[in-house]
Amino acid sequence: MESLCIAVPREKAEKVRQEMMEKKLLRTDLKIRHDRQYVYIPVVEGADIKDAALKKMDFE
Repeated sequence: MESLCIAVPREKAEKVRQEMMEKKLLRTDLKIRHDRQYVYIPVVEGADIKDAALKKMDFE
């Protein structure tokens, strides 16, 4: 399923994930993806996240 997400460096991912959850911006129905450099955290449509570029990706 396609969703908006933010790309976060791996070392910051857990902190950002917790912040997104607290702010009710995290899509908990989709699995977080990652590669060697980044973790891709799916966020709700219409999310306005300061200092983060939103992109669309496919998630499970």
